[in-house]
Amino acid sequence: MSPDIAEAIRHEHNATVEAVHRAHARAVHVGELLLEIRETMEPFAWIQWLETRCPIPKTAAHRYLNQARMLRKAA
Repeated sequence: MSPDIAEAIRHEHNATVEAVHRAHARAVHVGELLLEIRETMEPFAWIQWLETRCPIPKTAAHRYLNQARMLRKAA
């Protein structure tokens, strides 16, 4: 077996771990932004705002919100 393959595997693994960490941090940031706007609105108004101003799937928005809430609780 070539040591170059092992090095390539280690490199790709490290890059993957780094990408996952960056993606999680961005997801939490999106959740924080959504919490910020949601806290200023009534629930129905927030859903309307989400649908018209920021058309991301509601399920994704809720996942982002949950990530931000979990981080707040851990702090």
